[in-house]
Amino acid sequence: MPELADRVYVATTDERLLAQAARLRQGYLVGMFGGNRHASMVRDFRRLGGSGPVRAVRLVHVDTDDAAAIRRVAPVARRLWTQFVPPSPGWRAVKEQLGLAPPLGVILEQFGWIVGGPSTVASAVVEYASACGLNGLDVAFHLPGIPDEVADRAMADFATAVIPRIRQLMHASLEPITT
Repeated sequence: MPELADRVYVATTDERLLAQAARLRQGYLVGMFGGNRHASMVRDFRRLGGSGPVRAVRLVHVDTDDAAAIRRVAPVARRLWTQFVPPSPGWRAVKEQLGLAPPLGVILEQFGWIVGGPSTVASAVVEYASACGLNGLDVAFHLPGIPDEVADRAMADFATAVIPRIRQLMHASLEPITT
């Protein structure tokens, strides 16, 4: 599988490994959690000479509207937050500082989950991908504690209601500005 060599992505937050991935011209996978730090991590990768592609993974929940999405995800996010052990010392310190019951918005920001109705999710995906300069984005729908049928519906809604909006937003951002 010679094409596999061009599809290897290093997933790390360690600057030493990030520098090595950049030097070896490997791709960079900014990961699934901690989305609020991803843009700066990608900037570090580029500053260190990284020229390979950058991908990310986001947990996404799309529902009929923002309120319905938040109602569905809130208990799952709060429960996971109490059990979650962040992978890096800096993030562990942030979690300790935030405590076991920060506001839901803080939990979702820390996890980097994209949650809402179709318009909110589409806007958040485009904003995140643009801020990070992504070459690709993988999305996951099976949040821990969400029933399979709910995740399946969220995936179908993403395909039918969110992707067309993403295309519209991306196309609009490429339109020339005329006066």
